[in-house]
Amino acid sequence: MILNIKNLKKAFGNKILFKDCKLSIHKNNKIALIGQNGTGKSTLIKCISGEEDFEGTIDTNNTKISIMEQEREFEKSEGTFTEYLQEKHDKIEKLKIKYEEMLGDPNIYEDYKKFERIDNEFQILLARQTEKIEEVNIRKTLKSLKFEMEDYDKKIKNLSGGQRTKLRLAECLAKNVDFYIFDEPTNHIDFETLKWLEDHLERNIATFIVVSHDRYFLKKLVNRVIEIENLNIKDYKCTYAEYIARREHHLLNTEHKFKTVTKEKKRLMASAKEKRQWAQVHGSKQLKNFADALERRAEELPEVFNPKEFIKDFKLKFEPGLNTGKRIFAVKDLKKSFGDLNLFDNVEFTVNREDKVAIIGGNGTGKTTLLKILAEIIKPNKGEISEGINLKVGYFDQEFSDINMNQRVMEFLTNHFAHMRDHVIIATAIKFGFPRDKLRDKMKTLSGGEKARINLVRLMEQNCNVLLLDEPTNNLDLELRTMLENALKNYKGTVIFVSHDRYFINKVATKTLVIENKSIEEHDGGYLNYRG
Repeated sequence: MILNIKNLKKAFGNKILFKDCKLSIHKNNKIALIGQNGTGKSTLIKCISGEEDFEGTIDTNNTKISIMEQEREFEKSEGTFTEYLQEKHDKIEKLKIKYEEMLGDPNIYEDYKKFERIDNEFQILLARQTEKIEEVNIRKTLKSLKFEMEDYDKKIKNLSGGQRTKLRLAECLAKNVDFYIFDEPTNHIDFETLKWLEDHLERNIATFIVVSHDRYFLKKLVNRVIEIENLNIKDYKCTYAEYIARREHHLLNTEHKFKTVTKEKKRLMASAKEKRQWAQVHGSKQLKNFADALERRAEELPEVFNPKEFIKDFKLKFEPGLNTGKRIFAVKDLKKSFGDLNLFDNVEFTVNREDKVAIIGGNGTGKTTLLKILAEIIKPNKGEISEGINLKVGYFDQEFSDINMNQRVMEFLTNHFAHMRDHVIIATAIKFGFPRDKLRDKMKTLSGGEKARINLVRLMEQNCNVLLLDEPTNNLDLELRTMLENALKNYKGTVIFVSHDRYFINKVATKTLVIENKSIEEHDGGYLNYRG
């Protein structure tokens, strides 16, 4: 057994993510960990890694574990990845010295809580540093991941999202361990790297758990699916394709049970109300007791979770507002470079009304840059972009850089929905999956999926006729991805989007722009049309 979880409970204040959970992971398990946004997938990973406190037990059986998180400390660094590795090495050495000094202090055991905290910190560090990772091993892995070596010594903050994902993957895969944990490993990475990762995990990694909503990726790799739902862990011992079929069957059964229980509760309460009215009219104690008994029966009925409650209430629909002309963008002789780095040159293409255009290409080729040029966030070095009439452009930022993360959710919504009264904003937030207690939280505490959801809601309320979307599906659960696909397909405006989600591109795109060799090629249709 690789890992054994018993009686696991995790809560933040009054909000319980999961309780009384149990899970055993064995060798050769290739597991998908899924669930709706905000259910605690990343939190569960942090509990396993020791970064979050919890109730219950997690027995790792001395298993060597390597974890790839959505964000790593090096991404906050002002320096290069090389400098980060050196800083990390220095940190480990300092902690070792601190630990040895602590053990040599005869008085340390008098402050047991302090001892326990430092000891726990050191043990977690040792567990995550199972073997010393030589820089040469990381370089080797980065080379396999098609990470350009000239980018290795660039400042981390100047790297693309895909390049930073490759660094996180390399740091994780460079360790020779028994068990790997990946949190959204496919976010931002290009198709070539994605294929390498799929092949590598299939051939070389025997046991892993992955948080991902990339449907092609999961269908190819996993042999077991674990879903966090209704505060518990549901274990589907099957492939992802089998899970989809079994889950749909489960949802239908649960929904039927919910409807049956709800109907029976309403019948009992209506009958009790009728009997109580007759008891008042006739002064009958017997009828009153009968009404009381009916109400008790209604209260004793089991609480049944409605699996489609969120899906029913949360509806994505984009309304284009003003009408545009046929031509949206006409791009001529476009060039963009950063210093000596030339991303593209002499680029030409057109976008017409109601086009759904996917922009694809390798990491660092300028996909996000092109989107930001169209959004007038950055300027090209040369070229001409002719815009159509009555354009109202909405932009979705994959990095959420336009969001003040220190704002509370309610403050964010109030600022962006100034035309709404507070009670309407609260009702809207609840409708879109943010309960009252969540409105007091700071934006930085939201999960990646929750941030994406609130950003989509903001965009939906703007009534734009042109949507520029940079990786809109990153961190979104299956239900929300499906909603977004349908919303964009039915949208009567124009969409230009960057995505590495092959399934999403196939569903939405009517045209694909491929950035390659500093130029752009245009293809009809989505990913499958482009790949042939």
